[in-house]
Amino acid sequence: MLFRSSPAQSAQLAEARNLLIEAENDRPAWAQIKQLFAEIALRQGDITTAIERLQQATRLGPPNPSIIRQLVSLLYLTNRLDEAQQALALVGPDGLEGMERLSAEIELKSGQFDAAIALAERSVEAGQNLSAGELLWFGQLLARAGKVERAGQVLERAVEADPGQPISWLALFSAQLAIGQRAAAEKTLERGRDALPSPQRELVFAQGQESLGQFAAAEQSFRAALAAAPGDAEVARAVAGFFLRRGRLLEAREQLEAIIAPAIAANASMSSLRWARRTLAEPAVSQGGYGDLDRALAIIDGNRDENGRLPAEDLAARLAILAPRAEPQSWRDALDTLDRLSKMQPLSTGQRLERARLLEQLGRWDDSRNELLALVSAPNAPDRKSTRLNSSHANISYA
Repeated sequence: MLFRSSPAQSAQLAEARNLLIEAENDRPAWAQIKQLFAEIALRQGDITTAIERLQQATRLGPPNPSIIRQLVSLLYLTNRLDEAQQALALVGPDGLEGMERLSAEIELKSGQFDAAIALAERSVEAGQNLSAGELLWFGQLLARAGKVERAGQVLERAVEADPGQPISWLALFSAQLAIGQRAAAEKTLERGRDALPSPQRELVFAQGQESLGQFAAAEQSFRAALAAAPGDAEVARAVAGFFLRRGRLLEAREQLEAIIAPAIAANASMSSLRWARRTLAEPAVSQGGYGDLDRALAIIDGNRDENGRLPAEDLAARLAILAPRAEPQSWRDALDTLDRLSKMQPLSTGQRLERARLLEQLGRWDDSRNELLALVSAPNAPDRKSTRLNSSHANISYA
């Protein structure tokens, strides 16, 4: 969804934006201009502005499916589900063609399970011969909607359609385990082990054993996967995740450092590299705890793109490192991090409370109080017991 641009392209974007400002002054009712503003904002990493511009475009003239599709995708990405549903309503049921899956995901995330299933069924019914990927998506949606038995039936079709997909075997295993069919789940693990090549077979078996509470056996299977694919970042990531879940931080750290080492990093996916750096920088994993601030931040900064931007997950990790520290400079850096994060997605309740706390610590009591007042007066505001306002300035506590 977000784009990367070189310094030269950034200059061109700034020039294009200036031209659009002139065009907007001449033609304020042209939706296409708003959409172009949104495209520039996306290329600059400013999702909030992109959403605002697309919302402006939807208010000009008849609904444009391409604009609404882009707007809904961004709203879903930033968890603004009520607004996403409002945007979808602009095109009506007959205008949802091609957007059924996204609509179903939005309804599901909003707790509207029956509506989500109906939209999902509409999506899969449009295709006569469903692929393994389509069956997997439908089965997982059914499971998340609480229709686990039916999900198992659909996921069985998914593994039959493509036995070489590890995620399908694990999804079927999880569905069976969720409805108490332990014997069937164990049989599914064995079937997956026989159908998959190494190291996928070892990883699927390890994750299943972990879910069954067979931790010693799971560790053996994870180590077997490492032995079968030394230098594979995805395998190392799975093993690191296991050790993290077991609270074995030194062994997790060993795998995380292996992922970002040049020998493995050269062939690792960007997702795994960023995850490893972010996890390695977390205070609980970092060998020096909070003391090695510079090193932790430097590790996260390795995730910057060529324009110097960090993804939202890394900004959140940076915040978690800076906010609890005792130095005012760290508080200021944490506030700056929150400001950058707010341009990419709405801040969560916890992040807004953190912002108010940081403002108070820096002596900006009016700003802290205003932040809390805005928070408790917003729709879906947190319980007022979770925040307390002093008559002179904001005192924050977590309930």
